[in-house]
Parts: sequence; structure tokens; C-alpha cells
Amino acid sequence: MTSDSIHPWLMPVPGTTAERYVRSLEVGGLRPTRSVAVRDGFEQWVVIEGSGPRESGPWGGVYRSVPAGSTRWGPLPARAMTAFNSAFPYQRGEGPVWFGRGFTYAVEAGVHVRWGALRAVLNPMWFRAENEPFELAETRSGEGDYVLQSPLQTAGLDVPQRFGFGAYEGLAWGSSTLRLDVAGASLGLSAAPQKWGPADLHPLVLGDAAGGVPHLFAGTQRPIRVLIGRLSARYVAARTRQSQWSTEGGLARERLLNGLVIALQPRGLKGLEVGGTRLFHSPWPQGGSEMEALLLRPFEGLLKGGLSETDRRADDQFASIFFRWVQPSAHFEIFGEYARVDHSWDARVAVLEPDDIAGYTLGFRKVWVLDSQHMTALRGESITSGSTHRERGGARLTLAERAFVFYSGAGGLGGLTHRGLILSSTAGAYGNAQSLGLDRYSPVGRWTLEVDRTVVRDETLGVAPDEPSGPDVLYAFTGEFSRFVGAWDVEVSSSWLLNLNRYLARDASSVRFRLIVSRRFGRPPL
Repeated sequence: MTSDSIHPWLMPVPGTTAERYVRSLEVGGLRPTRSVAVRDGFEQWVVIEGSGPRESGPWGGVYRSVPAGSTRWGPLPARAMTAFNSAFPYQRGEGPVWFGRGFTYAVEAGVHVRWGALRAVLNPMWFRAENEPFELAETRSGEGDYVLQSPLQTAGLDVPQRFGFGAYEGLAWGSSTLRLDVAGASLGLSAAPQKWGPADLHPLVLGDAAGGVPHLFAGTQRPIRVLIGRLSARYVAARTRQSQWSTEGGLARERLLNGLVIALQPRGLKGLEVGGTRLFHSPWPQGGSEMEALLLRPFEGLLKGGLSETDRRADDQFASIFFRWVQPSAHFEIFGEYARVDHSWDARVAVLEPDDIAGYTLGFRKVWVLDSQHMTALRGESITSGSTHRERGGARLTLAERAFVFYSGAGGLGGLTHRGLILSSTAGAYGNAQSLGLDRYSPVGRWTLEVDRTVVRDETLGVAPDEPSGPDVLYAFTGEFSRFVGAWDVEVSSSWLLNLNRYLARDASSVRFRLIVSRRFGRPPL
């Protein structure tokens, strides 16, 4: 018999060690497979179906489930983090924190409360980056503060290459959420980071690379049974903001982000989930009627030719389809996502040019469960959403036309960003990256070896030297090591960063160190 459980100790926030551990348990057949339609920071304690009173797997003696309803309130783990970049900024999907050159610090803590159908998490995070000076790329943005914007501003992206000339700090809501679950449905207000679709590092439409965005949501509490399988859905409406170094000012920096994700686990096809997303990023509406129209945009037609002139607004829009297939008997999963930016005019154009302003992600995970105490996972992921033949028109196109990148969209709205960070893949503006990692889990902790390749910048922007030697590419070679020490979790990681053709000019390298210390509270039940 299965039962619901909440996890005030285990924190499977998207992209974290614990989230990857839970996913490896699923692939290894040690716990039921969750839906990947939406994964958010709220999942660190909310309902996870199918687990019993005791977790199996290497960390079963440390992280254990709590039967639903047995915990009304309690503290969440407190976490402190420090990181150091020796030569230039580097970060990899670590939420709202900006990791500049030099030291960066962050702390977070909170509590969870449950009262009947109402659930709440308060989980704020404070961070401070020393943000020491480093060589900046040349930009066309003018003098003063705007020089901090990267050359990608030419492509309409609000992604500063440095967050100010001194220390940069902020306070974020983290995974704070107020949620009401009624009759299998959920609705609420949340600031939790969320990831749509199955990708780990490189979701094409919405991810957790910039942390969470304050949003309203409504959808299924968990997959619901329908005639052809189990259905998951969520609608989200959020308010994003451009950074203070954007060329926009005042209310022009505000954006409405709203969209829909739907996924189905088909009956008779065990381990398979298929789904789709649709997301719009629009100027903040100036009136109630405009707000109403924009909130309904994710439900309109997919083809531009079928829309009225008034519906063809200047906004950024994304649509994708995805799948995940888990085979616990083989301890293997494969997943993928295909996304488009902007509408095709009609079905014929969509069939003729499916690669026009499009991208895809593919990934896999293989798990070896050696015994009840040891587990190894090999994972790989690749994203490709760079310019196609239509965007690489060379001299035939103007600079503005050549300066297109996937996440700049078509509306010139600062791109799919929030406070200067891209909201989707950790691959950044060009959405071109490959990652390969090996995780080894034991009762005392974990070690990880990982290599990542990311295209930081391409010569298609028209700001390269006359004869560039190739794109700006960053390789990251990382080793991580974590240990459980009583109620404490300690994680240490080190990365060597090799930046080939940095600023499309010369090579550079840097070293990164990171230390995370977490404290769990309370005693896990037996």
C-alpha cells in the first residue's frame, strides 16, 4: 500500500543534489516515478506519492519520509554557502545569487506549516557578492552604467556582464509558498523556482537558473486519473523585472510572464510521460481589459495566420513538447524537449521549417544499484538552440537581424530574463551546451565528477573581430564531495574553468571553489 509523505529533511529543489538523488532512486527502481511536468522548490516538503515510512537507498538512514498529516509545522534545513571565483564570474543554475569574481556568500532558512488543506513555506535567502573588478567585454551600450550590459544587449537580452561596480547583495523569497489543496487541485502564491519538463540542466522554456519569480498558480495537486492515463497540469502568471542596468526605466522594466504546462502518463506505457508547454513574456498590462486578454494568451491558436491583428502583439513566446521514459528494470531513462520561438504563419510553414527559431534538449541517466548501500548514476544532457540558416544570413542581414539569439525572442523585451539572469537553461543566451556527470552515492555522502561545455557567445552578433577564430566557449571541469556529519551536511566542490576565445579574442582560465554547510533539524522518524 502506498501513502503520501512530506520531506522536511530531504530538499529536492530543482537542480540540487537531493533532487538528483531522488531522480536516481526512481530510475533505479527504488521509488515510484514522479511527474516531471512541473518541479519546484515547494517539493522540498510537499506531497510525494508512493513512498512508505522509510526510504530505501543509500541515504535511507539519513533522509526518511514522514507520513502525511503527522507533521503540522517545523523548521526547514538551514544552509550557508560561500564560493570563490579567481578570475571571472561563473555560476551554474544556483538561483538568484550572482556569483561575481571574488567571494560570494549566501544563507537561507525557514519553516513549513500545514493547517488542513492550507500549506505554507517561508524560506528566505540572503546573498552578497564581493563582485571584484575583471576585464569587461566591449559593448555598444554607451558610457556609464550601461557599459555593464554584455554585448548580448544588442540582441535584446538583459544580461549584465557585471552587476555594478562594487559589492552586490540581495534578499530573495527562496521557495516561500502559500498553497491550498482542494479536491485534487492546487492554487496559490509562490516565489519557488520551478522547472518545466524533464531536463535537469537545460530546460528549454522555463527553468530555475535565475531562481524563482513571484507567481500565482493553479493546477493539479498530483497526477489525476483520466481515461487514457494520468494527467498533470499547471497555469502560472508571474511578474518579472529587468535589472537596474537595463536600458529600460521605471515601469517599462516590468513584464508579465504567463503560461501553461500539461503532461500525460499514458495508460499501458509504464514509465512514459509526454507533455507540452506554452509561455508568453509581455509588457506589463496598463489596464484591466489588457490584463484579461494577456492572461488568456496561452490558450490561443498556435498559428499566426489564424489570429486577428490585435492578437499579434510584440511579445516573446515559447512553445515546446517533451517526453521522459523511465525503465526501472533496465535502470535507465531517456528524455527530450523540442521548442519553438514565435508562431509559424500556417501549418505548411511549420512543416517546411521546423528548425526556424527552434531548439532541442536530449538527455539520459543510467543507474547502477550495487546493493542497498551504494548507487552510481551516469547522466548526460545536451541542448542545441543556436541560430539556424535563416538567422545566419551573413552580409544579407542587418546587424539587428544577425543579433538574434534564442532567448531574446521577438518582442525586444529584455529576453526571457528576471533581474538580469536567464530564466531557462544554465547554458545561457545561446542555449548550446553539453554536460556529462558521474554521481556515486553511499550511506555517508556522495562524490561527483562532471564536465560541461557551454557556448558563451558567437560571432553571429556582428561585434567580433574581423576574422574571429571561433565562438567563445567555456569548459568547466568539476569535482564535488559531500559528507553527512550527524545532523550536518557538508559539500565541497572545485572547478577549473577554461574559456577558449574569451570575448572572441583570447583564452583565459579561472578556478572556482564552493562550500555548502546545511543543518537538519528534528529527528527523522523510525
